[in-house]
Amino acid sequence: RGRAAVAMGKGGKGKGKGKDSGTASGFKRLEPQIAQGFDELCKELVQQMARDQCTLIVFLPGIADITSFYEALAPLDTSRATHRSSSIEDWRDTGNSSPPAAAAPSSGPIALRIYPMHSLIPRDEQEEVFKPPPPGICHVVLASNIAESSLTLPSVCGIIDLAMRRSIQYDARRLMSCLVTTWCSQSSCKQRAGRAGRTMPGRAVRLVPRGFFESEMVEFDPPEMLNAPLTKLYLQAKQLCAKLAVMYDRGLIPEDVDMKLETPTDLLGEVVQPPSTQLVKAAINELSEVGCLDTPTEDALITPLGYLAMALPCELRLCRLLYLGLMLDCPCDAIAMVAGLTAADPFSTPSLLVIKDQREYVKKLARSFQARQWCDNGRHCEPLMLRDLFEAWIQAGAPRGTKAIGGFARDWNIIPKKFEALASEAVDLCQRLAKLLNPRSKGAADVQRLLRTMRFAVDRREELVKSQFPEDKAYESLFCKDTSLMRALICAGFSDQLLVHRTPGQGGKSDKSEAMFNVMVRHGLDKRGTVAILNPPGLGNQAALFALCEEMCGERPKRIVEEDRVVYFEFYCEGEGGYGHHDEAEGEAVIVDVCPQAHRMHQFGAGRWKFSVEMSDSQVNQFHGESDPEWRDEELRYPVEVLKPVHPFLLNWEVVQHTASTYGGGKGQKAPTVKAMPDWRNPVGFACHAVPAKQQEGHLGVCASVQGLESGASAFVAGTTILGLNHLPLILTTLNPAKWQVQLGYNIDTYEVCAIKIMQYEIHLPPDTLTYDVLWKINQVRKAFLVSLTPWEEPPDPQHRGRGPGFGYIWVGDASWEMKELLEEVWPSAGRVQPSSRSKILWTKACEDACEDDDEVHDWLRPLIEEYDWDSHPWDDTPSVQYVQGSSRKNGGKVDAGDLGVCEKVAEYLRGRKKGAKDEKLTKICNKFKVQKKVLQKSSLLEIVRSDDGQDIVRLGNLGGNLGGKKSKGGAKGGGKASGKSSSGKGAPSQSSGAADAMITRLCGTPGVSVTLADFDSQVRKLLSNLHTRRGRAFSEGLFEMLSGVCLSKQRDQVKAWNKYLIVLIRNYANDHLEMGKRERRDLSTLIDGIE
Repeated sequence: RGRAAVAMGKGGKGKGKGKDSGTASGFKRLEPQIAQGFDELCKELVQQMARDQCTLIVFLPGIADITSFYEALAPLDTSRATHRSSSIEDWRDTGNSSPPAAAAPSSGPIALRIYPMHSLIPRDEQEEVFKPPPPGICHVVLASNIAESSLTLPSVCGIIDLAMRRSIQYDARRLMSCLVTTWCSQSSCKQRAGRAGRTMPGRAVRLVPRGFFESEMVEFDPPEMLNAPLTKLYLQAKQLCAKLAVMYDRGLIPEDVDMKLETPTDLLGEVVQPPSTQLVKAAINELSEVGCLDTPTEDALITPLGYLAMALPCELRLCRLLYLGLMLDCPCDAIAMVAGLTAADPFSTPSLLVIKDQREYVKKLARSFQARQWCDNGRHCEPLMLRDLFEAWIQAGAPRGTKAIGGFARDWNIIPKKFEALASEAVDLCQRLAKLLNPRSKGAADVQRLLRTMRFAVDRREELVKSQFPEDKAYESLFCKDTSLMRALICAGFSDQLLVHRTPGQGGKSDKSEAMFNVMVRHGLDKRGTVAILNPPGLGNQAALFALCEEMCGERPKRIVEEDRVVYFEFYCEGEGGYGHHDEAEGEAVIVDVCPQAHRMHQFGAGRWKFSVEMSDSQVNQFHGESDPEWRDEELRYPVEVLKPVHPFLLNWEVVQHTASTYGGGKGQKAPTVKAMPDWRNPVGFACHAVPAKQQEGHLGVCASVQGLESGASAFVAGTTILGLNHLPLILTTLNPAKWQVQLGYNIDTYEVCAIKIMQYEIHLPPDTLTYDVLWKINQVRKAFLVSLTPWEEPPDPQHRGRGPGFGYIWVGDASWEMKELLEEVWPSAGRVQPSSRSKILWTKACEDACEDDDEVHDWLRPLIEEYDWDSHPWDDTPSVQYVQGSSRKNGGKVDAGDLGVCEKVAEYLRGRKKGAKDEKLTKICNKFKVQKKVLQKSSLLEIVRSDDGQDIVRLGNLGGNLGGKKSKGGAKGGGKASGKSSSGKGAPSQSSGAADAMITRLCGTPGVSVTLADFDSQVRKLLSNLHTRRGRAFSEGLFEMLSGVCLSKQRDQVKAWNKYLIVLIRNYANDHLEMGKRERRDLSTLIDGIE
């Protein structure tokens, strides 16, 4: 059996993949992986090693392996409510008229009871395993490394060790934490073996060869510092370096101590096993991108967010969520969300590993999902779901203790101990924040109020003391009721952990989804009430399929449709919207989700692709179309394999990811595609946008954490929030445009942003999603964040708070007003996307490149471009834009810099031809400029058409005729007259509408005004046209009335640049800055004096 264990590993990616490790052992480096057949091997070992009133422990890597082995050993378990055979075909192939002995409840002289043990399984559901086995019983525990040293089981007589474990390691190449399977160390294996023989003679069996164990497996586990992210540790090392420098200057450190303490890297290099340089650099970059350091360098300063992160026991992005919650005036909501995301899931999660009766499992699963769906309220946002649960606990009086919280736990189907841990986490966060925030600030007052509702308070000595629940109703206003503000907070906090839903047409797998949609339409199936299963057992037998559906979700479907080996189950869903407990749930919903029955069918398999469903003997006969035998036993059940349900409108997520090689926009490099797997227990796990239309909408999402898997093709995501495309402006408030290679796509006909690129993902946007006003207000929010994250000249020192009021506390800025202004521009729902032709999209970077002389503090928060400068020539020197072609012409694609220069020469040649000259043939142009035909076909400057005589001719395209012509006094030479004169004399096409032109002419003709037609250049006309289109004629008339009044009151020489002055006036009027009572009212006279 030791030699068979060699098949457990495959050539790994680690040390020396596929190479001999040396003559000492003769083994190859093996990747830890359980080979096929090892479950049967363990099954045989369990039966041989079982002893009366003893416990056997089988150490397995993770929950997936525990589930697989549990199903293999389930026929040996005698504690199940019903007997179970290992296979449907066990007795059918024999031809016997009676059930086989394998189906009998006994497995030998000693009865076995199988128990799983994992951190995901609640402790309350594992209590029986800690009791001594009764006479005639042997406990078999399938455990992860949780049973290695944390828990003590009674009467352990045997250990079966696969010598593997699942651990979280930081992958510096993929820039994320990954859950990987690794070989255990020799010390861990010896620790596991020591579990046996403590109270009686025992035996430990390791399923690896002795030579492999002694020569290939490491002796001790490596330090956590070598595999974990160093972000928090680096911040602490940086702060320690500053303190050591002060101590050295004061002479507190002897001069003969030779230690390099100048930088955190030097300090970390002094440990016994220092971390790699790559991990340290990754920590610096991540701290800078989150906002804890002002620059990604060794000499960077710690920001207020950095000091907050050092004081809180949370991940960096959760700390940023809490910091932004203080800035947006909703700290209590942020504390509730951070506490819920940090603690374990408080909701009850039934498991077939613990519940022996399948029908009882289905009932508990329905209750669990009902509670989660009630808290989610149709918003498909896990942080808000946990926030609402916490708020309901506060409204119930914040009961503490097992007995007091019992009623609340039953009502909301939560586990009392887990919710107690969540509440304790919230108390701890409040206590730490109370020490950091200025007591006079509003954020500190809100934190103290929330702490009092949890029956605690922080006294003057900053110690936690017990308190009484407040008698007034002030706690009812602690939490924000504005869902849009909560989404804005979540988007800003988790913007760099972005998810994208690829519609069937974009994802490459549109055939199956389209075929399923056509079947639903043809048979009149309800999109929300229907779910499908591919190739289920019992095809062609309606009675068997009805029974299968009832076993999976506890409810019979309305009807069943079969076509192309796909079975569609349609349920009654009228009146079961049940999205939440608020009347405004429909307005808060982002998607039109499927019915709860579809979710329960998906949750039955606990997120697995293939799982088993136990069916009774009579149901199995229905599967095979046979009559019931004489010895039929209703208690005898057989497992049948079923694939997880699917839906044509299921939201399939991908993680927007970059690696170390793609960071910085390496040319030709593409980030890998990573499939995101949300939590299957929550409504986001099987979220579908079941709209009647065939055309699907694009969706975005953010998540609190991403945990990659060792395969690299998928990752677990937690704290997921589903967003519409209308929420994209909220994501851009903190997104780093350089890191994520953000590009804006302008429609060359309408001059509006119609698409956006984030890494390799091209997303077409609904109209008016990213207008000039929206981009301007996004920059205002980014500016507020930038000011708040400015480092202090002196770090806060809690020991010297008496020097002055507020000294020693962190200062958190206020961005609530800027965010409120931005939310007014965000549409409540996403409109219909009308993709523009790719030949009409002009791509440009979302922000300008940072100059070397500019201040690089928080470079990721530099402003986005608010509009594209259409007056400039993008191809004069080095092209800064990309012209994408390929929809209407064949051989479409991108034009590189060299080809673009040739196409510009051709366009310049065509512009310079005399008016009325004959069209140039394609072959003549190719020979004249030594260029290939396909290069001209890909250019947006040129257009190739077929003449009446069948010849291909070359003409100026949309961009070639409008942009880039020679400058002349009246406009573009050879490119047609511009529709509006430009004061700068540049040949950009005017964007003013006829109504705006008429108003401009009327204004300039008014006696006594100081403005002229020349002052309304292309930029001013474009702004007026956009506002007139978006806000209507009434707004435009009010705007021109204001302009008339201002221009009559000003002399011509009072303003240095009238075109810029007009833009200031229009922007202020559009943003209501001229109205009395508005905060941040602008003084126009000050702005006028500053205009040059």
